[in-house]
Amino acid sequence: MQVYWASVFILPDAIIKEIEKILRGFLWCQGEMKKGKAKVKWDDLCLPKDEGGLGIKRLKYWNIALMATHVWRILNHKESLWVKWIHEYHLKDKSFWDVPIKPDIEPPVLQQGLDSIKWKSVDGLLRDFSVATAYDDIRPRALKVIWFRVVWFTQCIPCHAFITWLLLRDKLKTQDRMRVGNLRQPNTSMSVVQGLLRFPNAPISSSLASGPDNNSAVMVAKLIFAASVYFIWQERNSRLFRGTKRSIERIFDDIYATVRLKLLYVHFKESRQIKQLKISWKIY
Repeated sequence: MQVYWASVFILPDAIIKEIEKILRGFLWCQGEMKKGKAKVKWDDLCLPKDEGGLGIKRLKYWNIALMATHVWRILNHKESLWVKWIHEYHLKDKSFWDVPIKPDIEPPVLQQGLDSIKWKSVDGLLRDFSVATAYDDIRPRALKVIWFRVVWFTQCIPCHAFITWLLLRDKLKTQDRMRVGNLRQPNTSMSVVQGLLRFPNAPISSSLASGPDNNSAVMVAKLIFAASVYFIWQERNSRLFRGTKRSIERIFDDIYATVRLKLLYVHFKESRQIKQLKISWKIY
């Protein structure tokens, strides 16, 4: 709904803050936002996935990009009743660039029928205008992260990807982070980590960050890595806060079953490698 209104009006800052507060509350608290619950700053969270964020649009800049479409339509005399009305009753046969604004902008000199209007992006290239291009040019930017392909890929399991994303951003409250914050908690054995990554034909290594998404072995390894992170974190919380404990074999079985269930619904292109993968994971 906010996308519609953002394309019609320049949204007041107070409205934008209220909408984003609701979004933050849904993400971190599943309801009303509470102080201290957010693990990642909103500015960082709104970065694209390849820059370490979740790819959520920052409403302030999205609103500006959507507003730019109206200017674009006026400049290009798009077939629209609203555009005709603007030219007829407001511009009155004058150029859009003759409208006084602050600060002053030097208008381009266009030759009718010979020149066309393009969007000049931050990389200096001339492109056809789109809201996505405008938003990408005006939004805040950050350095690319090498691990985003490990977290985000076509077959990823969303809840697993989210926990893995927090882990790779170093935002999970592990024992060492809790001790730094003077939160006195009993030490929790994490020997459960040992042996969890011994799965067939799916070694976990740094090559996952650069491996092709259409490679079945890489995709399976990513699923295993994310599932391992998820279930280890789940086990850590169970041991720390509920006093319950599962064996390594039980956790291994949960990871294996979850990944296998996901693979059952993946449409593979048949090959010798895929045949071996199905045998390894008992997919018939």
